[in-house]
Amino acid sequence: MNNALTLHLSDALAARLAREAGRTPAARSIGPTASPSAAPPNPTNGRWAVRVVEQFGPATLARAIFNANEFLYVE
Repeated sequence: MNNALTLHLSDALAARLAREAGRTPAARSIGPTASPSAAPPNPTNGRWAVRVVEQFGPATLARAIFNANEFLYVE
């Protein structure tokens, strides 16, 4: 969950979002929240993602997504 690879990938995704998505927490949260399921986040998840980015930064959101069931398991 918090091994070196996950931390490295989370930092890399956060840096990519800084370059591509913009500076606002909302802009930095929509892309990675949609990535695991290839669909936009529902309103509840979208608000949660923005709060995480505001409080802890985009790398923390990326780490949470990398550890989500939708990202880890294929059904």
